[in-house]
Amino acid sequence: MKLSDKQRDRLWGENGPHSRARLVFESKIFDDEISENILLIEVSINPLTREIIEKAKLYFKYDPGVQELIENSYYQGDDKGYVAMICFGECDDELVLKKAQEYMLSIQKSLIRMHEYVIDILERME
Repeated sequence: MKLSDKQRDRLWGENGPHSRARLVFESKIFDDEISENILLIEVSINPLTREIIEKAKLYFKYDPGVQELIENSYYQGDDKGYVAMICFGECDDELVLKKAQEYMLSIQKSLIRMHEYVIDILERME
């Protein structure tokens, strides 16, 4: 079975799955001063990958990174996919930034494992 054009569009990538993870530094301005600076990680998983992984939950049973992304991502439409946000709170020292960067690397690795699984499934379908 080949993917339909609509299914391929839901992968976001021309020839395979595409997802995003962004580390965001956000400043909250209240009146005329900065009230806080926070770090967020925003994850957008393409819809088809997320739905394939959801059906393969048992395969990822012992993968807490993938499990966390599946359990905490919510559908925002085909253009935004499944979105998860992780807040690290006030960014007041280097330790918070270091923890956020380490967590970002972990998320990237989880997304890669998810994509590898989807690529394997899609190759079997051809």
